Amino acid sequence: VGIRPLKNPDVIAKACELSGIKAVMVGPYTRKEADKTWKGKGFEWFLPPKDILDNDNVLLTGQLDAKELLAAFDAATIYVNSSLYETFGIAVYEAASAGLPLCLPDYGAFDAFRGKALFHKHKDFKKLSDNIKKYLNNKELAESNAKKSQAIAKKLDYSLIRKEYERFYGMCI
Repeated sequence: VGIRPLKNPDVIAKACELSGIKAVMVGPYTRKEADKTWKGKGFEWFLPPKDILDNDNVLLTGQLDAKELLAAFDAATIYVNSSLYETFGIAVYEAASAGLPLCLPDYGAFDAFRGKALFHKHKDFKKLSDNIKKYLNNKELAESNAKKSQAIAKKLDYSLIRKEYERFYGMCI
């Protein structure tokens, strides 16, 4: 979700190709679509690099609305993230909520998923490919990690978070 260069779509594309699967990438990939998505001009930096646009092993969906994204997660086999950095990574939590096994870059933003996802260095397409293959070849591991990750994401359900804020602000009064 989001194909801009900082998300390392080239790493994901190489890993998927090496694993023998297609990469499906969600996000605007034309200037017109970026302008529409962000409701303004000047978002060319958000677009994927040319090698991704020309890659036959990559399927580009364009920007999806919430229902379409949920359907895409439902159709997916694995969620892969290889970003240079994330401050939170909401798409990761959305994928976890949808019950997908996760392949994530190895840094602190995703520590909540330790022991519940497979990790790689953000530029290491070979390790990422190995992790993808682990899930493809071990259905039990994929299902187990998906359920564990889903439990983590469920802790961030809106109603639970709202109750925590109400409790917090109640203490402040």
